[in-house]
This record gives sequence, structure tokens and C-alpha cells, in this order.
Amino acid sequence: MKRWFLGVFLMSVLACEGQGDDRGMWLRYMDKVARPVVSALAEDRLRATMPVVLSPRIDNAVERRRVMYLEAFGRTLSGMGRWLDGEGGSPQEVALRKQYREWMLRAVANAVNPAAKDYMVWTGGQPLVDASFFALGLIRCPWLWQHLDAGVQKQVVAALLQTRATVPAYSNWLLFPAVIEAFFCKYGLEYDPMRIEFAVREFSQHWYLGDGTFADGPAMHQDYYNSYVIQPFLLAVLDVFRAKYGAFATKMERIAQRYAELQERMIGVDGSYPVTGRSITYRCGAFHALADVAARRELPASLLPGQVRSALTAVIRRTLGAPGTFTVQGWLNIGLAGHQENLADGYITMGSEYLCTEVFQPLGLPDSDVFWAAPAAPWTAVKVWGGSDSVGVDHALDLVVAAGPGGGSGVHGTVGHEDGPGEAGMEDGYKLVWADEFNADGAPDPKNWGYERGFVRNHEAQWYQPENAWCSGGRLIIEARKESKPNPLYVAGSTDWKRKDSLIRYTSASLLTRGLHSFQYGRFEMRARIDVDAGLWPAFWTLGVKGEWPSNGEIDIMEYYRRILLANIATGTSKPHAPLWFSRRTPLDSLGGPGWAREFHVWRMDWDSAMIRLSVDERTLLAVPVDSLNNRDASGVNPFRQPEYIILNLALGGDAGGSLEGTVFPRRYEIDYVRVYQKTR
Repeated sequence: MKRWFLGVFLMSVLACEGQGDDRGMWLRYMDKVARPVVSALAEDRLRATMPVVLSPRIDNAVERRRVMYLEAFGRTLSGMGRWLDGEGGSPQEVALRKQYREWMLRAVANAVNPAAKDYMVWTGGQPLVDASFFALGLIRCPWLWQHLDAGVQKQVVAALLQTRATVPAYSNWLLFPAVIEAFFCKYGLEYDPMRIEFAVREFSQHWYLGDGTFADGPAMHQDYYNSYVIQPFLLAVLDVFRAKYGAFATKMERIAQRYAELQERMIGVDGSYPVTGRSITYRCGAFHALADVAARRELPASLLPGQVRSALTAVIRRTLGAPGTFTVQGWLNIGLAGHQENLADGYITMGSEYLCTEVFQPLGLPDSDVFWAAPAAPWTAVKVWGGSDSVGVDHALDLVVAAGPGGGSGVHGTVGHEDGPGEAGMEDGYKLVWADEFNADGAPDPKNWGYERGFVRNHEAQWYQPENAWCSGGRLIIEARKESKPNPLYVAGSTDWKRKDSLIRYTSASLLTRGLHSFQYGRFEMRARIDVDAGLWPAFWTLGVKGEWPSNGEIDIMEYYRRILLANIATGTSKPHAPLWFSRRTPLDSLGGPGWAREFHVWRMDWDSAMIRLSVDERTLLAVPVDSLNNRDASGVNPFRQPEYIILNLALGGDAGGSLEGTVFPRRYEIDYVRVYQKTR
């Protein structure tokens, strides 16, 4: 009774949020799809309550009946994982997430407990497929893994280890064991590298066809498997193993962005799309790839977040809102736009249909994210078939992914920037307008850089002074030191954080081009090596030349602290010193850990009148349309339509940097170059 009442309450609240509330509509459909599966499994009643519905041309009825429950649960968890891992939202959304977290903890426990009635089948061909969706859900939802009892965690591992007895087909199936091994690696468990290497090698060396599309094994298929499985699964594996497959990972992101463009163009004005290829009854799961790229905040510049949200909203309504989509008891019928069993391939069961939940990936973004906060916008089909002349020419992605020397994952093309300052970016229509290569030993060039001095911001521990910055061997060195010297600002009894301590205990440097060089639009680039020890807070950032912070506009091209690499943009609000942040946090471990930080990397901002895109090593971290960045104050001014100046600094501790206890000094932030390019046309 309690479960029924909560369901009716939440559904009614979300339904009342109106047609204009896309997030509310997405939550309503996600809940409608997931509730029968997750709530029943939480009570160990999934087998007892879920109808057995098979394709009319089923290939193996006995085997398909056995695995349909894992199909339904694994796919549902994968689709909901990011949202389950999130926080915040409306009170109704918070309550809904709390309920699903409670259910999921019990559902997982029943799925992997051999004594439970709903213990899943983990051995065999199809179980390998859906065990991988289950593993992907746990990868996407660290909260769930961390809150499982130790005994349940052991049973999860035991269940997934059973899949190693299955040899995958030579197709997209190679990615299923790869994702399971990526799960083991992500959570510090023993994993089999060969099951990962084989999959990455085949896709990176043999199966890329071009223009953002992979073959499904040796053959090309006109279907949606690049979206159902291939591209989202590859990205998930490469997230865990980026240090090993860095070159291919960078190119894979560009491939995924191009495929996202193609997917968006498939969506018709009414949310329909081409009915082609096998597994078409997975409904809106056909746009798993587009939803995944949006959830990663890696949409290409050609796709505005509001445009993609609007397109996917239309797809969800078209596929999940069609009459006959659900049984009277709320289970998914087989079909694409309603109850259409004749569309089902010979392996399709009712459980298969729950791959449609993959479209809900962007619900893992907070409601303040630009994907949700941006106004609704017409997608390509709406613009073109409505007579708009605002859509540009569509171009193929010219990228070659092929076998590299020595059998590794090779990519033809340049990654990083070891070239001279006049060469990089020229093929993209840019010219170099300013740079500092730091080639002259001694103090930094005073024509380029000034300094911040003293205690400046964020309750940081360091005293900024020019002598902590110098050039040597073609690099700018910013050194943080532990010192003990009198604080010239000290006032006995003061509560001001800058004045209350009689001693300066740490020193560092902050360099800036304010009053010397500022730029409106362009490509801002830095090659550097950052120190990631405890309490260190290096940054490469810009501020607008006019206005008070944050209403002058802040862009953090690189910021690091507490094992997190950040890319941020801040605008002003109606409250002083209370910014609205657009942010992407990338765990250091997902990049390769401290070993990654021991190498030099290239951070870049591409900024024009339409978009600000922040990246590292050509991997997009954050992309935000400029039109969505107006200050949320009475002025409504957009601070990113003015020049910005550059800041390089190494902060210590403070509000975000963390404890310095145990950190051995001195520590260094080393910059190879800083360059600014602007478009020639």
C-alpha cells in the first residue's frame, strides 16, 4: 500500500509540472518504465509478476525466458545509473531518487543472491550481454556500489566473474566483457586486461568506417548499434583506461561527437526517426549515443544543449507516449510506437525492451546545468522543414583511425602541440596573435605579465610574491614554498583572515596579463605539467576586463584540487559574490591518476560569439553556449562579450584546495607555453 501511494503521489506531482517542464516529463516517463521492474525485484517478486512475452519468431524460448529478467534489470540500471548517482532537484525529484535508491539496493541484493527467488542467470551468451549493462550501471552510479553491503558486493563480483566462461561473438559483443572488466578495474578489483585489449584493438584498428561510424564486427549494418552499444560502451571503457589508450580515447570523443550530430539529424519534426535495422523495438534507446554525449557535456559546437533536449523530448513522447506502449499493469509491450510484436527480432523478449531507458542519461546532469536550463530550441529537422535558413552545410568527419606501429591502438593525426607557435591551429583558420614561450631565463617578461601580491582570495594559505616565479629551460616555473616570515598585514586581535596571523607560512606566485593583454574570442592554449599533491590548487583562467567579480565573467580553463580536474564558467547573480557555475568535474583517477599528472598536457579554450568550449588534450570537458551565460542580475549583461585577461597561479589550501598536512615543499607548476590564436575569417 505504501509503495502504491508513493507512486501515485509522485506521478501526479510530476504530471502537474506541465508540458513546458521537460525534466519533469523525462522523470515521469523514466519512473513509468522503471517502476514495475525495480520495485518488484526489490521485493524478490520480479519472476512472479513480470509477464513472459516473447517475439513471435523467438529463436530459443527456454533460454530467452531464463534471461529476460536480467535483460529488464540490467538495462534499466544502466539507463538510470547517472540519475541515481546525482543529487538535488525539486523536492519531488529528491523523494523519487531516495525511493529508487532504496529499491535498487535491495534489487541488486536479490539479483546476485543465489538463495533469492529472483537470482539472475549469469552464464551463457545473452547473460553476458545484460551482465555488461548491469556493470555499466554500477560504473555510472558509484553511489550504488559504495552503499551495497560488503557481502552483496562479493556476490556481485561472483556473479560477474561467471561471465568469463563465455566467449563473445566477433562483433559489438566484444564490448560486453570489456565493460565488465572496466567495472572491476574502476573499483580496484582484479581484472583481465586481455578482454579489454581485444575489444579496443578491433574497434580502433579494424572497424572504424569513417564519418563517426563503426562497423559491427567485420560487416557494416544499417541499424542503431553504434548507439545501442558500440559508442557508449567504448567511451565507458576508455574513461577507465584513458592512460593506456589516450590517443584513441581522444579521437573516440570526436567520433562520438560526429555520431551525435548524425543522430540529431535523424530526428524528425514529430520525434519519429527511420525505422531501419534490427532491434528497432528498443524504442528511444536508439538515441543512447546522443544522450550519452549530452550527459558527458561533450556535445559538438553544432548542437546546442536546448536543441538536443528538445529533440530527445520529442523522441521520448513519440515512442513512450504512443497508445499501447504499456500493459495494463505498467510493463513495456514489445514495439516501437505502441504494441507491435511483429517488429521483434528472434531474440526479443519483454525484458529486451528496457534498453529504452538509456535515453534518460542527461537526467544525471543537475537541473541547473545548461542542458536543462537553456530555453527549448528547434532541432535540425524542425528548422529545415519549417523553412529556416539557419542550418549550415553538414560535413563528414575527416579522421583516420588505423593500426599503429607495434600493434598498439594507433591514430593518424596530431595529438598535443609540440609544433611551433605559428603552426598549430592554422588549418582551422586561426592565426597566432600573442604568445609567451618562456624561452628567456630569468624573470617572466614584464611586457606580458604582472603579479598579484599578498593574501588575495578564498582564505588561501599562500602569500603571493613575484620571486616565486621564474623562467628556466623554456618553461615558466611557479613554485610554492613553506616558509616562516612576518606578515606585514598582521593586526593583533583581528578576525580578518588576511591580518589575524602574525606569520606568513607559505608563499607562491600568481601572474596575470591584466592591463597588458586581453582578448575577446579566440583559442587560448597552455601546455603545462601540474602538481597534484594534497592541498595544491593550480589554475589557468581568465576574467573579464570590466565589472566586479563574478559579474565580469570567469572562465577556468584548468583548475585542479582534491584529485579533481575542473573546467568552469561563472556568471553573476543578484547576490554579490555569489556566482552561478557551469562546471565539469573530472576525477584524476579517470585520467590515469598521479602518473597522468607527471606528464605535460595541453589545455585549451575555444571561444567565439556562439560557444565556449574547454578541453584537455583535445578531450572536451565543458561546452556552454554564450547566449546562456547572461548575468542573472538586474542588468542581464552577458560578461562574455568583452575581452578577458589571463591568470596563471598556484594556490594552496583555502576554501577548496584541501589540507596541506603531509605535503612536502617546494612544489611546482610548470608551463611550457601560453598562446592565443584568433580566427582569420
